Amino acid sequence: MRRINGLAWCAQAVMEAAEELREASAGTAVATTEARESGFEPERVAAHLLAAASALDEAAAAAPDAWPQLRHACANLPLK
Repeated sequence: MRRINGLAWCAQAVMEAAEELREASAGTAVATTEARESGFEPERVAAHLLAAASALDEAAAAAPDAWPQLRHACANLPLK
């Protein structure tokens, strides 16, 4: 039995418990070798760009007078 002598004992006890937990769980994690998707895979980016281009083509065909204005607005966006 250990004597409790305030916060110093409490901090030491917490550190000891954390160390015991870390040692007990060593080697229990499941190792994964499969790569995670970043969302920027070339196929995914290409599919998005093709879909966006198709949507722009449809919009331009539906409102041909608006297309030059949209192009001008996009070209003049303040980018940092």
